[in-house]
Amino acid sequence: MKQLVAAGAFPVVESRWAEAAAAVTAVQPAAVVIAAHDHADPNTLAEFRDRIAKAEPYVPVIALTARDTALPMAGALPVAAERDGDRLVARLAAAQRVRDLHMTVLRRIKIFSEAHNNVPALAQHDPLDDAVVLVLGRGRSYPALSVAVGERVGVIGALSIEAAGRCLATREINGVVIGDGSCDGHGHGDVHRVAPGVAVRQGDAADRHGGAGFFAGALRGARWRITCAL
Repeated sequence: MKQLVAAGAFPVVESRWAEAAAAVTAVQPAAVVIAAHDHADPNTLAEFRDRIAKAEPYVPVIALTARDTALPMAGALPVAAERDGDRLVARLAAAQRVRDLHMTVLRRIKIFSEAHNNVPALAQHDPLDDAVVLVLGRGRSYPALSVAVGERVGVIGALSIEAAGRCLATREINGVVIGDGSCDGHGHGDVHRVAPGVAVRQGDAADRHGGAGFFAGALRGARWRITCAL
């Protein structure tokens, strides 16, 4: 609670599970943080999930979880309960950017519908069902990271900057997760070798941060991406 207030969240409303579903409707929160759900009544939890699913724009749900604990609902973003509040604030800030994008989409749909009678229908299925994520790294956490990502989306693994660049140049990648062991100090000119046709500005991150910066430059060739550096 203190970390959220210190980060600028206001107002912060606390609720017990018995009133959680009603609070979602009454407060219309920009995000929900679940501190514990082990003892939540199944019917209450189901009603809460339904309210969140119907809310517009997107309401991110962040769950503080212990190791090997199941998430309270599909789509919840886990944060280890034992971690400091900075991780919670960072994940909440990232989720708010997704909410802002959804708000923009809804606003443009409204504008378009007022000007035209024929509005394209939004896809009803979960985009994650068709998503493919590139996982780059070769550190000790790479196997577990690949498995964790693969439980939710399709995965392509890359152990080197070169392999990652080839994947970005030849495959349709929806997201990228950069694990540890990815920075190997390649030179700036290697961007064009690993990802031909990728435009790189002079003085950008590629000059300062070695291989990871070059990989970020290669991402410019992807049609759409979410990048997460771990």
